[in-house]
Amino acid sequence: MMNCNEIEEVIKELLPLLKKYNTGDMSYYIDQLSTVLDILNSNISITEKNQELYKIGKKLFPARGGLTDEQKPPFSGAGLRHDGRLF
Repeated sequence: MMNCNEIEEVIKELLPLLKKYNTGDMSYYIDQLSTVLDILNSNISITEKNQELYKIGKKLFPARGGLTDEQKPPFSGAGLRHDGRLF
């Protein structure tokens, strides 16, 4: 399982590169990654963090048409444990 600190480090390394080479088409994703960092560093409860991260995931990976009526995001089972690790 990946620790949230590892995710935070990856985002911190990725953001400067995205900003450096952004031609305007990556601005939305840069904003969303910045928001993820803000959420991970916030003092809100694990449950609230999971809810906020889920909302961002739904925006980043919208459901595509398919064979079922119910659409789930690709990481619908992911969340944060109380120790800050993903499950």
